[in-house]
Amino acid sequence: WELQSVRPHYYSIAKLFAAVLLVNHWLTCIYFALAYLQGFGSSRMMPQTFVLNETFWSQYLTGFFWATNVVTRVGGSVAPPETQLEFSYMLVICFLALFITAFIIGGVSETVYNVNASRNEWRAKIQRIKTFMQNKRIPSKIRSRVLEYYNHLWSRRQGERDDHSILQELPPHLGNEISVIINGEIVGKVPLFKNCPQGFIKLLISCFKPHIFAPGDWIVRNGEAGSEMYFISKGEVEILDEAERVCTVLKAVSYTHLTLP
Repeated sequence: WELQSVRPHYYSIAKLFAAVLLVNHWLTCIYFALAYLQGFGSSRMMPQTFVLNETFWSQYLTGFFWATNVVTRVGGSVAPPETQLEFSYMLVICFLALFITAFIIGGVSETVYNVNASRNEWRAKIQRIKTFMQNKRIPSKIRSRVLEYYNHLWSRRQGERDDHSILQELPPHLGNEISVIINGEIVGKVPLFKNCPQGFIKLLISCFKPHIFAPGDWIVRNGEAGSEMYFISKGEVEILDEAERVCTVLKAVSYTHLTLP
């Protein structure tokens, strides 16, 4: 479940909470076992005799509150043990509470780190890029454009890897199948490929490589040699005339642009 979930940190928190509840449940059961063994009301630590007349859930709630309070000490003071058996049980709980505390702190810390892992890795990457540009004495104007591009990249992906790199790790047949699911709609809306065989469409999609352009970037200029066909999956592309006035705006999944040498 944790591997299949799109938000594994939620599952980790739920798993941690369930483990703590299970430990408290065991402590509750042992607590009432001692009460039946020694007798209710036999000491200040044991449940009083009136608890025997309560319903099962009331008794369980009494024991569960005691177990939780012993471990966390947030519900008030706990009556001290009086018998050797009670002392032994409390010693076990004291050592167990240390492990529970370490387990909770470690689990929460790991969950918080995993939640922010992508952001932390992205910040480290941006810092490396800044250091590189500073060492190479890149002009400030170019630096700003580079950082704007990476900011745009973060807004699009939120630190996630691009589709192409993920598909490259899969077996070819499985990667192609997923690529057809992702990009089939884009190709299907292009009149040039509407009547093409399915095998050709799959071969064409297998050659796709994602490119992300920041706002204001030039994709191709008039007169430049090119050998690429662009499929717009997200965003818009402006076609400018020689005076750099907008002639046409191409929408996502609605047009392809071909550049030839």
